[in-house]
Amino acid sequence: QAPRLPKNKALESFLNQPHPVKSILSPLLPTSLRDKLVNKIRYLNRGKPKLSPAVRKQLIEFYREDILQLQDLIGRDLSQWLKS
Repeated sequence: QAPRLPKNKALESFLNQPHPVKSILSPLLPTSLRDKLVNKIRYLNRGKPKLSPAVRKQLIEFYREDILQLQDLIGRDLSQWLKS
């Protein structure tokens, strides 16, 4: 699986490097809360890896019938899901 790269490199740098704002805010937050907050921001800042066209094609072929059945069941057009 491809690594999830940061969407915003400046934000990632801010999280990883010493910064005056962090040194001011750090004592105000308990360590556990600070760690959870940083991890959540880091997670939200990560982009999703792209599917290769070959894998996308395989998934569409594998799930084609299920998508068509779901389309009929819910009465909505899901043809976009079937495009490569």
